[in-house]
Amino acid sequence: MNLSAAIISASPYSFFQIASSASSSSKSGLTPANSEDIDAFVFDNPQQQYVVATDAAVAQSGYLETYDMNTSAGSTTTGKSSATLDIDDTSADAASFRLLRSAEDPENDENAAFRSVVVVPNLIELQS
Repeated sequence: MNLSAAIISASPYSFFQIASSASSSSKSGLTPANSEDIDAFVFDNPQQQYVVATDAAVAQSGYLETYDMNTSAGSTTTGKSSATLDIDDTSADAASFRLLRSAEDPENDENAAFRSVVVVPNLIELQS
């Protein structure tokens, strides 16, 4: 298997390439489905912050709670996801993302749905 990994400068991710000539008996078990090579970005920084949209307004008490994402298909034309943070389904520690703060977006309406917020992976959930 032709697998190379390099951390790109000070970026918070690693870049992997898996050649189409990779054998199915490789240690990673990763084999391209066709003759194309696979490029993958792996975000492995546990403090990585993500900007996501909410599906409902967030009360002040909702910050530092954990939430999951709503699943949705997105757009095959633009490549943009239409997934949002599921504000109605909150937990102190059991969901995937912890809501930190409102994103620094001048178009944010602090009292509306579909505004930008900053989340981090909920590391407590990963420990169980």
